[in-house]
Amino acid sequence: MALHLKQKKEQIVVKGKLEAAFTYLLNQGKYLRVFLEDGDVPMDNNASERAIRGFCIGKKTDRSLIP
Repeated sequence: MALHLKQKKEQIVVKGKLEAAFTYLLNQGKYLRVFLEDGDVPMDNNASERAIRGFCIGKKTDRSLIP
């Protein structure tokens, strides 16, 4: 996949958002493939977000109580 993306990136004439997207994908490829190589790794971090949600909401509420 990386080889295909590199070839397509070379065909982009105008430097812009498309080229930036290809560069980002090529640079982050190893991180984006982690969940494909390890079935225990979730595709998203929703469980982590839910775990800290109460803390973050409580922190925000506590700040609003301080004059």
